[in-house]
Amino acid sequence: MRKRAVSKDLIDKYHNETNFESLSKKDNSVLNFLISQYPEEKKDALKSADYDISYLEYDWSLNDMK
Repeated sequence: MRKRAVSKDLIDKYHNETNFESLSKKDNSVLNFLISQYPEEKKDALKSADYDISYLEYDWSLNDMK
């Protein structure tokens, strides 16, 4: 079974249509989460940049190995 790499809770909490409006809801949410972790004085610079996001495949069954 494949699990989401980005949880629905993160997407619901951090999606903001005014930031990164050209990106998908998922990518928008990830960037808004990352920006929330930065100091205030760096947030504007991060919001004004152009991003191309890619995700790595992850084998979640590795978490079950003992």
